[in-house]
Amino acid sequence: MEIYNTKISYYKNHMQVKVYDNSVKKGEKKYKSLVRTSEQVQEEIKEKEEFLKEYYGDDTEKAEREIEKLRHKRRSASAYSSTQRTKKTILEYLLSNQWEYFCTFTFNPRLVDRTDFYEVSQKLSKWLQHLKERYAHDLMYVVVPELHEDKKSYHFHAVMSNIGSLQLSPFCHKNSDDEVTQVFTKNGQQIYVINQWRFGYSTAIELEHNAESSTKIAYYMTKYITKDLCANTLNRRRYWVSRSTVSKPIEEYFNIDFDNIDDYIKKAFDNDLMYYKEISSSYRGKIKYIDVRY
Repeated sequence: MEIYNTKISYYKNHMQVKVYDNSVKKGEKKYKSLVRTSEQVQEEIKEKEEFLKEYYGDDTEKAEREIEKLRHKRRSASAYSSTQRTKKTILEYLLSNQWEYFCTFTFNPRLVDRTDFYEVSQKLSKWLQHLKERYAHDLMYVVVPELHEDKKSYHFHAVMSNIGSLQLSPFCHKNSDDEVTQVFTKNGQQIYVINQWRFGYSTAIELEHNAESSTKIAYYMTKYITKDLCANTLNRRRYWVSRSTVSKPIEEYFNIDFDNIDDYIKKAFDNDLMYYKEISSSYRGKIKYIDVRY
């Protein structure tokens, strides 16, 4: 099994270098001692709950409160883990491709029950399939849902490219005097409406083609993947990707002499450094993240 301490991921406009204090075996899943089967996990849970029942004896109300605290903590940990995995996957797709438009799709409650995640997901999936078949055979997209502040309703955000003959019209506003004016963003970008979206309102904004803009929109998209969303969509699809037209990052692995790593980073990346961060991991030790502009 290949051993490495440096991993380079090549994205569309930049690359990310991860340097590990502790060497890693390619394909390794943390420490084997930390990997447990679902049966083992369930057995541990059962043992903890039985212990709490015995510990509090006849005070069943106290025991139930403590058991519920334990279950809530377990659900929170599971939701956090699920959230991070989803974000990581989405981020790889977002950073590895060039995007032309940032879009938002909402649902009119008179046409669609926007509180029903299954219904809005079905509408979106069929619409995307229809677009590829009729308007844009090479359509590229990554779509994520957002949960409204009411924690019940949903709308979607997307990045798209190769939109083919998809029709965009200027987004306009009519005031009380029936005067119609075009609407722009705070930065002066024109906002469009996607004519083919018939389930509610839609907007599309053209994106800039540079490393900073691409990175910014990628991380902006992942902020919609929250613990509340993941809890509400348990065992449901949380993102849509046109897998036949988008790519994932190319990755390379190196085992560099630890004494030379800091010099390697300085010489290779100082001039084009975009981002640098160092974190501590319970199973990997310190990890350096270096994002570098091409």
